[in-house]
Order: sequence, then structure tokens, then C-alpha cells
Amino acid sequence: MRVCAVELTGKEMNLCILEKKEGMFTIVECRAKKITLSNEDDQSQVQGLFKQVTQLCEDYKVEKVIIRSRMKAGKFSGSSTSFKMEAVLQMLPNVDVRLLAAKLIKETLRNSEVYIDFSETGLKKFQQPAFETGLAYFEL
Repeated sequence: MRVCAVELTGKEMNLCILEKKEGMFTIVECRAKKITLSNEDDQSQVQGLFKQVTQLCEDYKVEKVIIRSRMKAGKFSGSSTSFKMEAVLQMLPNVDVRLLAAKLIKETLRNSEVYIDFSETGLKKFQQPAFETGLAYFEL
């Protein structure tokens, strides 16, 4: 199974595509490590984001998108732009979209028998939360 794990921060969508086949994890090299929505009020940019993510999922044969959820209210809540990007992801055709709470991700990884040293993955530091989201999904 191939998943695209996503962390939404501000105006950015940080991505990591992972595959689990026969119990083995693989990080799929992807042309996009992050996608930015610079103006959430511009319809053409939101539509462009939708097209870009749809094409990415088709090109890399992504079956599921796993989003690291954000708080909806309070001091550490997600931005309005991040929730708009989440809605765009939830509208993707032929892709199952799931949200995982940060607390569940942390707990799942803590109890996991799988340990992968992030520094050895070759991913950029900003991709770590997305990577952990995908890894936790596979461990559920």
C-alpha cells in the first residue's frame, strides 16, 4: 500500500510518500516535498493546488492520504489556510483520506516495534512530522 502522509503548517503542505509491501517500508522519492498555497482567497490558486495534488497522487499511485490533524481552536490551532488545504485533500478523487491525531501518532510510534532513525532516511527535516504520520498509520 502506498500513502502520502501530510503535515499542514501555515500555508504549506509538507509531504512524504511511503509504501509498505510485505512488511517492508520504503520511502518513495517524490518530485514535491512541499506544496505552498500562497493566497487562499484566490480561486485559481486553490484550484491549482487541487490539480497539482490530484496529479501527484495519480503519478505516484497513492492509495491513501494521511493528514496529521491540527487543533481546531485554542492557542495552537491550525490556520484557516491549513483547513482549506485539508478540504482540498479531502476532495481528491479515488483516494481515501484519513486524519490522525498528533497524540495517537506519538503514542503509536512510542509503542511500535519498528524503529527508523530519521537522520538516515534522506528526507528533509521539515518532512519529519509527515514521515512520522505515515509510519504511525502503517503501525495501526
